[in-house]
Amino acid sequence: MRPKFINYIKENPLLKITSLNSGAILMKMITGLIISKLTAYFLGPVGIALIGNLRNGQNLINTIASSGIQKGVVSHIAKSREKKKLLQILTNTFFSVGLLVSIVVSILLIVFNDEVSQYIFQTKEYAWIVNLIAFSLPINTLNLFVLSILQGLSAFKKVISINIITSIFNLVLFSILLYFLELEGAFVTVILLSAFQFIFTLFYARPYYYLFKNLKLFYFPKKIVSSL
Repeated sequence: MRPKFINYIKENPLLKITSLNSGAILMKMITGLIISKLTAYFLGPVGIALIGNLRNGQNLINTIASSGIQKGVVSHIAKSREKKKLLQILTNTFFSVGLLVSIVVSILLIVFNDEVSQYIFQTKEYAWIVNLIAFSLPINTLNLFVLSILQGLSAFKKVISINIITSIFNLVLFSILLYFLELEGAFVTVILLSAFQFIFTLFYARPYYYLFKNLKLFYFPKKIVSSL
C-alpha cells in the first residue's frame, strides 16, 4: 500500500510539487525554531528584539529596492514562456530595473546610514549594519528577480530546492557566526543570507542562462516598464 502511494505521488506532478513544498515549509519552520532557541540562549530578549527589527527593516528595504514588482515579473514570464526572444527582452528589462533601483537605494542607505539605523534600531550605533545592507542589496534584488523568473517558468521544483538548501545553510551559518561573533554574527547572517542564496539560485537556473544572452545594462523598453 505504502509503495503504491509513494509511486502515485512521484507520478503526479502536482502532488509531487505539493509534497516538496510542504517539505520546504517544514524545513523552514524547524530551522527557524532552532535559530530562535539559539538566539534566546546566546543573546536573550534584547538580541531577539534587535534581530527582529533588522529583519523587518531589511524586508522593507528589499521591497523598495525590488520596486514591489515580483508578481508582475512572474506574470509576464508565465505569459511568454513559449516566446524565447520576448523572454530575453523581459529578463533584460527586469535585470535593468532591479539593478538601477537597488543601486539608487543603496546609495541613499549609505548617505543616510545614521538615520536609517536610528529608525530600525532606535540607535545610530548600527550604521555599519545599514552600510552592509546597502552593499548586499543589488545582489539580494537580483536574487529575488531570478527566483521570480523561475516561478514564472514553472520551475517550482528548483525554487523549492533552493529554499530547502537555503534553510539548512542559514541554520549552519547562523550557528557558527552566532557562536564566534555573537550579535554581530547574527546580524551578518541575516543580511547576507540572500546574497549566499543567489549562489544556489544561479546554480539551479543554469538551464535558463540563455535568457541572459546579449544582456544590456539599463535597458528600459517603455511598454514593458509601464506594464510592470
